[in-house]
Amino acid sequence: MRVKFKSDPQVQSGGLRDDRKGGADPEVVLAAMVEAASKLGIDLVDMWGTLEALAVRFGSQADYVHGIDQISKTNSQANERVAGLAELARSNASTADHVLSESKSDLAESLVNIGNLATWVAKTSSDLVALKDELSMVTRAVASIDQIAQQTHILALNARIEAVRAGSYGSSFAVIANSIRDLADETIQMAASMDVKIHSANETIAAIERSAIVAKEDAVKTQESTHQIRSVIESVADAIAIVDSSVLEISGAAEQSRSGAVDLANSLESVVAEIDRSSEDLGAIKDVSSKLLDQVEGLLQLGNTSRSKTADSNIIELAMSTASRMQEVMEAAIKSGTMRESDFFDENYVPVEGTNPRQHLTRFVRFTDENFTPIQEKVLEFDERIVFCAGVDRNGYLPTHNLKFSKPQGNDPVWNAANCRNRRIFNDRTGLSAGRNRDRYLLQTYRRDMGGGRYALMKDVSAPIFINGKHFGGVRIGYSA
Repeated sequence: MRVKFKSDPQVQSGGLRDDRKGGADPEVVLAAMVEAASKLGIDLVDMWGTLEALAVRFGSQADYVHGIDQISKTNSQANERVAGLAELARSNASTADHVLSESKSDLAESLVNIGNLATWVAKTSSDLVALKDELSMVTRAVASIDQIAQQTHILALNARIEAVRAGSYGSSFAVIANSIRDLADETIQMAASMDVKIHSANETIAAIERSAIVAKEDAVKTQESTHQIRSVIESVADAIAIVDSSVLEISGAAEQSRSGAVDLANSLESVVAEIDRSSEDLGAIKDVSSKLLDQVEGLLQLGNTSRSKTADSNIIELAMSTASRMQEVMEAAIKSGTMRESDFFDENYVPVEGTNPRQHLTRFVRFTDENFTPIQEKVLEFDERIVFCAGVDRNGYLPTHNLKFSKPQGNDPVWNAANCRNRRIFNDRTGLSAGRNRDRYLLQTYRRDMGGGRYALMKDVSAPIFINGKHFGGVRIGYSA
């Protein structure tokens, strides 16, 4: 298989020029291999980025399905609870209906008894009136007896007087007259006693009559209230019958819903299991592609250590020289007393309130703004492929960016993500590797997040920065792939 490397002058008429018998120039072959590996790396990082985005979306969908599955199980439990409550409601309604039926029967009997009581009270009241009338007649009769007894007493008294006048001839008549007088006196006393008793009986009957009238009124009111209670109970019984019918329908619907929820839960469990397996497979593929990307980048790293010139050689040298320049200005600042060494190793990243994406400040930001900016802006003039140049610390913190990426933040986070990239922490795979690399240089390929779901395929060459032998971080040069 013949390998083409268009940028090398030794590539002629579609093939490699043979400088030795039996084979191609090794440097040309190596350069071609590096270019092929570079293209493979770009394709791999694009595939890896796509897999990563797919994994994120797949994870979100898996979480969503898991959530639906949980909701389905919760709904199934709720349906079972509803069915149980509906059955309990039916039982209670049936019990209430039975109790109301008995109450209606008892009320009907009570109404009859109350009616009988009202009738009896009314009759008693009438009987009392008649008895009162009869007592009045007795009272009049007693009065007449008393009057007759009074007259008899007077006549007996007169007869006795006449008998006394008659002397011995009237003695027998005097005895009779005394007896008549005594009988009249007893009759008068008996009439008086009867009058007192009749008067007391009249008062008692009057009191009973008044109580009977009140009892009659109360009986009538009770009868009316009982009729109303009966009407209410009948209405409640009708309502309970409707409730019982409705609860029966609810119970049936709940049972259907529960059955459907169980089927849905079973189906969702299968879907969830399948999604989990697919997610695991996707993660495994992502891991394999990441390892393959590391191997390709290692091959590129190895290819660029040779004396052969590649498409990355000049930018690699530029990164190393830029790192040396930044190191010089930082060590000079420490030597002059402008900055302390500890200032450059400040890891207290203070958030800037109101920023989105979040920006941070450290003790060395003002220094890098003043001293890194001219160095970084000069790098942009070296090659038209270069997109950015920026120094970062060992944690991926980027204090000072190129001017075109250091605009003040606005209200749009998507715009901010693309245009306000200074003072931010890029601790992703590429950013963290660039900040922590201690080798002469590190060549990586990656997808640069431009915000709003947009990415740019980039190459990233970084070289480490040391301050008095201590690793500060590195300089990153990003250029288009």
